[in-house]
Amino acid sequence: MRNEAASRDADLVDSVLRSYAEKGVFKGYARLQHSANQAHYRIRWFYSQAIDVTLNLKRQSIALVDFMPHVDLEPALTRDLRAYLRRMSDLPEHRRIDEARAELTLRRKDNALTLAVRSLDGDLEYACRKLVNIANEVLLDFLSASAYDHYKIQGLGVDPERIWA
Repeated sequence: MRNEAASRDADLVDSVLRSYAEKGVFKGYARLQHSANQAHYRIRWFYSQAIDVTLNLKRQSIALVDFMPHVDLEPALTRDLRAYLRRMSDLPEHRRIDEARAELTLRRKDNALTLAVRSLDGDLEYACRKLVNIANEVLLDFLSASAYDHYKIQGLGVDPERIWA
């Protein structure tokens, strides 16, 4: 029974991510290997950057692994992003996470940041959609500041012409 539930959860997250790809939000999408405790996906998103998505079925969490690589290139980036994410609680209800339903985390490992949402109520669709929405806010709003142009060019491989055009 546990394996059936895990399979349903992995299929649900697959469906949500696939729907974003079909709508053109992601430039690419692939479902990768799955196990009894984890499911893995890969999306191609902003600046055509490949991002691995991990569903941890035991923890009921979905993560964008190494969402922001090479963060050492911009010393203030991690601190600034943490402050930005804390301010998200001031956003309108539809743009923030309901803290009774899910928990947002930003973890640094080595030279990269992983953004994750853990479902507190078992609603993985909500957690997955919130993760994508918050990541979108980070990529479109937070990283739009010219202070991060060097990071976008060196860390994400963005063509400078795309930034300054």
